[in-house]
Amino acid sequence: MDNEKTRRFDEILVLTQYYWPEPGAPQIRLRNLARELRHLGIKVRVLTGMPNYPLGRIFEAYRGQWHSREMVDDVPVERVWLYAAAGRGSVKRILNYLSFTGV
Repeated sequence: MDNEKTRRFDEILVLTQYYWPEPGAPQIRLRNLARELRHLGIKVRVLTGMPNYPLGRIFEAYRGQWHSREMVDDVPVERVWLYAAAGRGSVKRILNYLSFTGV
């Protein structure tokens, strides 16, 4: 491969509605990905919603906050408020998705 055409990413933003400490395969995989990229020397940041999955209620440690910042595995994680809701096909669930997008 031609080195001039090879591009290395020095910084990555992981944008996800769900992230650790929420349970689930995607959350676990994204946390592992962020941690491994960080170990490779890539600057990684995570922007996510307040933890609420799977019950559709903000976790106790995050309730009452509009915004929070923390370090998880030496990766900065920024959390933003969202309308927490669970269930399939409901208006509340749609509001949950829309609130995270900032619409």
